[in-house]
Amino acid sequence: MKQVIMKRKHLRIVIWIFSLLLLLLLLYIGKINGYSLTERNVIRNSYPSIEGEVIYQHEFNNNKKLVVWKTEQMNYVKLVETKWGIFHRVSVISELGSSEPNDPIKRTWSAHLNSKKKYDTIFAVEVVNPDIKKVIVSNDQMDDLIPEDLNEIRGNSTLVIELNVKDGFAASYNELNNGDVGNFVFRGLNEKGEIITSIKPSEQPSEQSSVTPTPQEDILYTNNKLGFSLRFPISWKDYYSIVDQDNGTGIDVYFIGKSMASKNEDDEYSTVRGLYLFSIASESSILDSMDSLDSISEVGTSQSIKYVSYTGTDCSICILNDEVADADVNEQNLMSNDWTKVTEMLTDKDAVIHSFESINK
Repeated sequence: MKQVIMKRKHLRIVIWIFSLLLLLLLLYIGKINGYSLTERNVIRNSYPSIEGEVIYQHEFNNNKKLVVWKTEQMNYVKLVETKWGIFHRVSVISELGSSEPNDPIKRTWSAHLNSKKKYDTIFAVEVVNPDIKKVIVSNDQMDDLIPEDLNEIRGNSTLVIELNVKDGFAASYNELNNGDVGNFVFRGLNEKGEIITSIKPSEQPSEQSSVTPTPQEDILYTNNKLGFSLRFPISWKDYYSIVDQDNGTGIDVYFIGKSMASKNEDDEYSTVRGLYLFSIASESSILDSMDSLDSISEVGTSQSIKYVSYTGTDCSICILNDEVADADVNEQNLMSNDWTKVTEMLTDKDAVIHSFESINK
């Protein structure tokens, strides 16, 4: 009888330890991918990392929610993604702005390339004029003579999206073809469905994609030797480096921030300074080292060679979120800013990987 009790007790301890280890693993995976257990924390701690409050939210049916974060300076649109019902991260951040101080509509839009080679696109508006009950977003070419006929607008557009204004805000989340993205016209309609204001594409606020770039702002990277290209967001500029692997079969991508900690010398490649993010290499080159790699995924083929993306099993960037004993206050602040920056960049990592394209077709 005692042996049975001891076995049951031992089994409970094993289950408890296993559950604890599983929880710690999930927390670790969530952390390195920019996730948090608390939705408010991930909203508060993402760019611009200042106090505020959620004054509007719109839930979509794909575990995504758009919120407007009000601060003393301005309002920010943030797209919050939820995974497994417990992890949250901000994948898109953009400022609600206007070209002129008296514009009746503050607006923003942002497009993000997904794995299907389409653009996950958000639109968000803040209506200043209370007479505006609906906002129409289209991609027609608007001349000086503003069309007032909705049928004419639809006939001249490949995309028309209607946003119903509620409490002064409206939002939409759409998957768009590449040809439908850009040159958006925002029109405000009154309760009778009449167009009372129109904003041309050239009048869109310049800061519309200060964190998540529009498709036109991508940085093209081309590797003629390996035969593929990638597109990096403009927001990554000056914060990353690309290094050819010694065996000539792939590339490694590193984060380089403003803190000294972010510029650490890589242990394997002594000439490289930065914190490792991810790699793209031929599938055959990693067959003997797959046990030490993580997140392996096929990205495409070039010159009859199959390429995969992957990361390491450790977390190089996590040093930015740790307390370093010999770091002064200024270095700690720089590390904190770098951590915020790199977690924002990681929300674009999948889009960068899926932008893989063979240049030797």
